[in-house]
Amino acid sequence: MDVKVNAVVLKAVDYKENDKLLTLLSVEEGKIRAVIRGIKKPTAKLRFAGQPFCFSEYVLKKRGDYYSVINANCIEMFYELWQDVEKYYCASIIAEFVDEISLDSAQSDDLALLVVNSYKELLCGENSPKFILCKFFIEGLDYAGYKMQNGVCVKCGEVIEGKAFYSFDSGGGVCESCKENEREIRLTTLKALEKIENGIEEDLDDYYLHVLRLMARYIEYKTGIVLSSLTQFIVSLK
Repeated sequence: MDVKVNAVVLKAVDYKENDKLLTLLSVEEGKIRAVIRGIKKPTAKLRFAGQPFCFSEYVLKKRGDYYSVINANCIEMFYELWQDVEKYYCASIIAEFVDEISLDSAQSDDLALLVVNSYKELLCGENSPKFILCKFFIEGLDYAGYKMQNGVCVKCGEVIEGKAFYSFDSGGGVCESCKENEREIRLTTLKALEKIENGIEEDLDDYYLHVLRLMARYIEYKTGIVLSSLTQFIVSLK
């Protein structure tokens, strides 16, 4: 029986001589692995459907351990993301994060739409790619059950002034009065996180490096996942 899904390509790896194995995040069926055959041939009709970031309607058939792509209709190619280094990096980080946190066949309609909408913002939004990436992480981590508590001390609820610390257990800032064994961070990093969560991109250029470093540590602490693409991006910002 054929299955029809609306899905975005998170990953495409070579499989046999002319095929690729796709990791798809679908609105209807969650994460799916599907073989798309003959895609590396110059005349392949469905060549577009095996490109990372592509959002298409896929017709799939279950064969053995994987699905096979029978047909596809492109909804949005997001090809322009490949033409801008920073946008490409951010889109790749989003794809890697989602691939790591998503379970096979688990319902993920909200997450799939978050990915597609983030790609649309990267493509034609008014905010910078780094802002869109950070905003995605705040929403994506919340979806995964690791919400970042921004704005006030997670222990006493007071606005943090002066020295600031971060609780990776609670996922939020801690004031000096409540500090125990938490790591000290820049107060400006917490303030930048709050701005990003509220959708305000104003005077943030000097703080993205510190925000992304904090997010990378938080993701690793909560999930054990080290995102290689995020690590490379952070190095490029130094």
